[in-house]
Amino acid sequence: DDIAAVRGRLWYVDTNGDHAADQWFYYGQAGDQFVVSDINGDGSNDIAAVRNQLWYVDTTLDRAVNLWFYYGLAGDTALTGDI
Repeated sequence: DDIAAVRGRLWYVDTNGDHAADQWFYYGQAGDQFVVSDINGDGSNDIAAVRNQLWYVDTTLDRAVNLWFYYGLAGDTALTGDI
């Protein structure tokens, strides 16, 4: 796993564990909730921007929305995991 910080819609990612951003990219909008998880069930993590109850998912890590769906209600907290 990598660590990341998101400021607005700009992601800073440390891919080698040295606690410095090795990659950066834009995804989503400022104010979105962000989730990193295997959302589509293919064994690889995806990134998602969740705005109200609409999930915008990048399943190929090309910074484009490849999947979108509604889940929950506006104002809910977006969570993933083996619950």
